[in-house]
Amino acid sequence: MPEIEIRSYEGDGAELADLVGRAWTASYEGRTTYLAWDSAYFDWQLLSDRRDGREFLLGAYEGRRLAGVLLSPIVPLEVFGEPLEATLTSWFSVDPEYRGRQVGRLLVAEVRRRHRARGTAFTIGFVSAGMAGPNFWKSLPDCRTVSWIGFWYRVLDPARLAGAALSRRDRWLTRLLGPLSARALPASDAEGVRAYRPADLEASRRLVDRPIPGCDLRFRWPAEDLARQLDFRGTPRTLVLETRGEVAGLANWYVAEVRGRGSMRVAFLDLLAFDDRADRRERGDLVRTALRHMRDDEAAVVMLPRVPALPARTLLAAGFVPLPVEQELLAAYLDPIDRLAKVRRPHFLWR
Repeated sequence: MPEIEIRSYEGDGAELADLVGRAWTASYEGRTTYLAWDSAYFDWQLLSDRRDGREFLLGAYEGRRLAGVLLSPIVPLEVFGEPLEATLTSWFSVDPEYRGRQVGRLLVAEVRRRHRARGTAFTIGFVSAGMAGPNFWKSLPDCRTVSWIGFWYRVLDPARLAGAALSRRDRWLTRLLGPLSARALPASDAEGVRAYRPADLEASRRLVDRPIPGCDLRFRWPAEDLARQLDFRGTPRTLVLETRGEVAGLANWYVAEVRGRGSMRVAFLDLLAFDDRADRRERGDLVRTALRHMRDDEAAVVMLPRVPALPARTLLAAGFVPLPVEQELLAAYLDPIDRLAKVRRPHFLWR
């Protein structure tokens, strides 16, 4: 049997979408809801011209055949005010035909070695009950739980949500949240709300890089990273709120397919930020206008992690509901000095 070799990922977004799609379908179809990422998404998140290249985007290969991937792009973080470099791990997938051949362990061993060689502090990632991730990652000696996270949900299309709901919990959520979808959304963009333009980058960076009181761990946004997050070949969508000629708020999201009993489109609201110049009405105008754009893009539901500094009153007024914790934020490859031991209020980008 040929040897499995671990090296930097060599393919494109289409190959990633194919492998990850087959792996997740084999593991979760009929059991739980799961994401189905497409090639455009992987091009945006991982394979565009990144300053960190593909050092932590690993593939397991049998000759030229891709057997699995462990994808951990570098992310600049700030932990208790200290800037450091970490990675964000997601999309961990093994070709169903290669299960049982320790592909996952080989990938982890190599990415851990690369972390040590570069001096990268750790990796963070998210796992949820009912999936394979928790047991695998928690079996590693240098992995720990950092925090539990919940989400804000806003239903836009109760019928589509009901059609895709698989578990009893999902069906309960449909009944609970469905009536809130009746809240009216504007027929057109609110005054002062418009599409993001590249000239808005520095103003947008000031919004998302503002200090967050009481926050222990947070993402930092170099200009290059934020430019790609806000605008990349039509995959992410971004609206800004302009007041008195200045950008005072932004909403940034992407839409992806989620499969369960059926399939539906879900909007993931990555960034929602305002400064003090935006009053409550203007904040509501931006959120409701963004929701209308998501509905027009056929999203059935909107998800937003419950992180510090979000405008809770604005979200509640727009029909969002905060739900209990449902995922864990884990860290792995930690050295003996555990910088995350006292983290209680992380602010993160969910992947």
